[in-house]
Amino acid sequence: YTYVGSDAITAVAANCPRLSCLRIGASDASDDAIAAVLCHARRTLRHLDLSELRDASDETFAALAKYGSQLRSLELTSLSQVATADMVDFVSGCPRLRCLSFAGSAGATDDVLFAVARFCPLLRVLIVSSTAVTNDGLFAVFPACRELELLDISHLGANVT
Repeated sequence: YTYVGSDAITAVAANCPRLSCLRIGASDASDDAIAAVLCHARRTLRHLDLSELRDASDETFAALAKYGSQLRSLELTSLSQVATADMVDFVSGCPRLRCLSFAGSAGATDDVLFAVARFCPLLRVLIVSSTAVTNDGLFAVFPACRELELLDISHLGANVT
């Protein structure tokens, strides 16, 4: 089957000024298309799902850091080729996040949770199942994210005791 491409994503950015929720996971959207959506909808976009995005790169995360300040919910599950540094960098630009999922994403490590603890105090839902997170990262989050209501740490294996 055919994936939704960058042209469609860019058209959404240009023609939907009230866009508040966008799910574009498992698409062929380019970094430029994602940046266009984030830029155009930066005042209204509250929920973004980039799960299984085929070509997420450092540019995608730079756009999140720059334009994601109004996001409340972000799904980044099953991103297999994302570097930890890229994930750490975007977190500082998303201080209003309430729900964050990194489930199954290769770059989700303790360093990402240290950034979450520092920049996302309003977090209520954190999903880090099937990641490389350990006790150290979790212990950083607990005192910093006092609103936390749901924590999914399933399938962390020997990383958490």
